[in-house]
Amino acid sequence: MYCQNCGNKVKEDAKFCSLCGAKLNFEGKIKEEKISESKKLNDSSIKEEDKALMVLNASLKEGFLKSTVCYIVFFNDRIVVFKLLKDRQNEEIKKRQKELKKSGAGFLKSSADMMSFWASFGDRFYKMTPEEILSEEKENFQIHNNDISKIEFKQSLTILDEDSQRQKMGDIKIKYPSGELKFQHEYYDSNGNIRKVLSSLFDRNLKYKGKKSKIVFGDKEGFK
Repeated sequence: MYCQNCGNKVKEDAKFCSLCGAKLNFEGKIKEEKISESKKLNDSSIKEEDKALMVLNASLKEGFLKSTVCYIVFFNDRIVVFKLLKDRQNEEIKKRQKELKKSGAGFLKSSADMMSFWASFGDRFYKMTPEEILSEEKENFQIHNNDISKIEFKQSLTILDEDSQRQKMGDIKIKYPSGELKFQHEYYDSNGNIRKVLSSLFDRNLKYKGKKSKIVFGDKEGFK
C-alpha cells in the first residue's frame, strides 16, 4: 500500500505517512473526488495544461516474484500510478461481458471487442484529473516531478537469432525520496514520442537507453 500524496510505501494499518506526514484516508474516499463517469469522459472540463501528457501500460515490480499491472500517467507536475488490481479487472470484464451479451454479440465478436477494450483502457486517463485517478483505487498513488531525482527508460527490444525471435522487456526506474520504483513494459518507442515527453519533463534527470540496431520487428510505436 502506498501514500497517495508522495508514493511512499506504508503499512496496511498506518494512519499517517512516515515520510511526508500526510493523513492516510484509504477507507473513506472524499465525496468531492467522486466524479460521475460522464464527467470523467468529458475532457472539455479539464484545462489543457492539466491534461495527462502520456499514459504507459506497465507492470510494477513489488517483490522478487510479485508484479502488478498498472498505468503510469504523466502530468506536467506529477506522475500518477493507477494499479489495475484483480478485483477491478474482474469487475470490468463482467461489466463488458454483460453489455456484449445484451447486444447479442457472438463469441468471435465478443473476443475481439474484449481485446480492443483492454488495448484502449488507458486512454480514459487522458480525460481525467490526477485527483480523479487517485480516488478510483486506494492503491493508486502519485509522485511529484520535482521529487524525482532520476528516471530511467530502457526500450523494449525484439531480438532475432538464427532459429527464433524473442522480445526483451523494457524497464522504467524512478528514484524519489522514499526509494525506487521499477516497472517493466513492452514499448519500442521507435517514433521517439516517449523520449520526447520524458525529456520535456525531466531534462537532465532522464537517462534514456535504446539500441535501435537491435530492433528487428514491432509496431508498438509508443502512446496514443
